[in-house]
Amino acid sequence: ALESELPGLGSPASAALPFHEQYQIGYEMMLQMRAQHRLLQDPEVEEYLNSVGKRLAAQSHLGAATFHYLCIDTPVVNSEAALGHFVFINSGLILFTDTESQLAAVMAHETAHEVQNHIARKILNAEHVNIDSLAGIFAAILLGAAGGGGQAIAGGMVASQGLAQQEQIDYSRSVEEEADRVGLELMAAAGFDPQGMPQMFEKLMRLQGLQGAWVPAVLIGHPMTAERIAYSQAHAAQYPPVPDTSSP
Repeated sequence: ALESELPGLGSPASAALPFHEQYQIGYEMMLQMRAQHRLLQDPEVEEYLNSVGKRLAAQSHLGAATFHYLCIDTPVVNSEAALGHFVFINSGLILFTDTESQLAAVMAHETAHEVQNHIARKILNAEHVNIDSLAGIFAAILLGAAGGGGQAIAGGMVASQGLAQQEQIDYSRSVEEEADRVGLELMAAAGFDPQGMPQMFEKLMRLQGLQGAWVPAVLIGHPMTAERIAYSQAHAAQYPPVPDTSSP
């Protein structure tokens, strides 16, 4: 298991919102998604995502047992980490990747958000949050993200009457960099090619350019910049290259 996760970062959030409560919120959100037929009902895809995801999570101090990886059935390129170690990967993102390591890069980034307890920390930093409504809030966010861009996501959040502004659940630049760094560590420890992360970021940057003024859903909560790509390239270069001929 990795020893480099930042010590104590998750402690206040874990104390105020213990894991069993986080899990219950995430589980209820997953049930809402399933009831609305938004999750891909394909055992092979779910098994594959969990094999990749748990291989990554196993490298952390948390281990893999509590992590769950699910696929949202939508062509929109997006992914999201939710409370309770639930990670959602859109089918469109899987098809968007060229190699398994590129997919693992996204999953490692989201897994790192879970490992560092970023979601609970951000929620508890927001004012006037009704814990009981969080499952609906996250389900609305995911449904909006599955449908397209930022307006749908923000609209779903307002309808949930919990976190009314996008910025209250978006991750700060420092948190994104932390998830990138820890994600790269998870990738390298799990035997994936760390170069998959800057490669994936470059693909997302090109997607952003192709879309013009319209911002793809994946970039609403995970803004892509040349600086972030350079940061991931520099950190990925610290690890030995791993041949990657596989495709997801």
